[in-house]
Amino acid sequence: MEERRSHTRYPARWAVQILCPCQKTGEHTLIKAKTQDVSTGGLCILSKHNICGTRTFSLEIYVPPLITGGEHITLAYDARTTYTVYDNRLLGFRTGITFTRIERATMEFLRGHLMQRFGSNPVLACSAG
Repeated sequence: MEERRSHTRYPARWAVQILCPCQKTGEHTLIKAKTQDVSTGGLCILSKHNICGTRTFSLEIYVPPLITGGEHITLAYDARTTYTVYDNRLLGFRTGITFTRIERATMEFLRGHLMQRFGSNPVLACSAG
């Protein structure tokens, strides 16, 4: 199967936090999850929560340091869900997320960090199967 994504994905397992506006109640829910893969265009997460795909939401990624003893970097994005599927094997929702607004400097930092950390070891995708 040919990969059609425009951004290379890397097998990062990083903490993320989503502030998700509930379509039914209007309240915001804080969702914590882990990435399954990350690219400069988006990411795939595994979560116990089904994230609605109808609105944009705020997303923070906690990027671990490249050196022992370094500090985590927090990157903030506006994002939206592209798909959500329940994974019986992983006992959670696998959700594809696309960044809707990203500053150029943030994208360049993320790109450089991914290349330093993973080099030429990308993954194809967080597949639905």
